[in-house]
Amino acid sequence: MTYVLLSLFWTVAGLVVGYCLGRAGRLEAPEVAMHRAENPPSWWRRHLGSRLVGVLLVVLAVLSVLTGATFIDRQADIAACQNEYNRQFAAALTERNVASAREREGQRQLLDAALRPRDDLDAAALTAAYQRYLAILAAADAQREANPLPVRAC
Repeated sequence: MTYVLLSLFWTVAGLVVGYCLGRAGRLEAPEVAMHRAENPPSWWRRHLGSRLVGVLLVVLAVLSVLTGATFIDRQADIAACQNEYNRQFAAALTERNVASAREREGQRQLLDAALRPRDDLDAAALTAAYQRYLAILAAADAQREANPLPVRAC
């Protein structure tokens, strides 16, 4: 918002300085003796025509500044929204990565229990390792469900 106010200030200052310099710098053309075949321009064309162009230029300058200010304000809103989305996405992704790491550790434990070469392969130990893996998998799935990826609102 500070940028918008500074832009408006400098635009108005530039318009005022330009107007003042334009008024102060008008030079009257020396009279040249010429015979004109046409009528002199009417009051309307002499005074109102140049003022109309000046007013039109000022209106266009004001519209340009307002359009720029609106665009800058909208861009700032979009940037803030995108920043918040990125923050939420990073937090959810971190939590989901932790859940995946726990799941991989459970898989390693299960594979270690099932594939480790030993003399006494106990079915009860293998079943217990599988049950531990299922508990770890359920906890990881619950953690992923508790931390869904955010929906973009921008």
